[in-house]
Amino acid sequence: MPGITDGTGSLGFFLITWLLLTQQVRFFQLDMGGATNVHPLIARFAAINTFIFHHSGPLFASLCALPFFLSILGRLRSDWERRFSDYLATYAILRMVMQLIGLNILIFDYSSPRFLLITQLFFFLPYMLLIWGWIYWRLDVLGHDSGKALFRLDHEGERPRPLDYFVATPDMRPRV
Repeated sequence: MPGITDGTGSLGFFLITWLLLTQQVRFFQLDMGGATNVHPLIARFAAINTFIFHHSGPLFASLCALPFFLSILGRLRSDWERRFSDYLATYAILRMVMQLIGLNILIFDYSSPRFLLITQLFFFLPYMLLIWGWIYWRLDVLGHDSGKALFRLDHEGERPRPLDYFVATPDMRPRV
């Protein structure tokens, strides 16, 4: 069974995060569709988000399809897989920051419907936990490769599994 440490698992992981992000944007568009009194910052955020959604979706699918299938067949080099998943992570982190900015705008806007904020949080929190878990795992892998682990987790075995980082994300602290 493929894990996140190989290319198939990594690409599958980013596919799941992309699907969460896609649903967040779709629900944002649906909830904002009937709004008449929209703050200009929210309108600008919605326009940028919609533009990225409509242009990055087909691009993301086309960029990931070939590496994903090559990875399933075992025809992809591991250094290329790792580099490619780092690029996907950079995109996911940038999108997470953008969504966080949008959520902050929604929090301070009194004219937006509160259900919109709840819906956005419903999709953003799992997305954020997954991305931060991946960041912690990736940093710790780099630390293990250099001989010093960056984080201490309560786990059995020699090296923590990626799942350990996702579970520990809400309570993660660097090793002192």
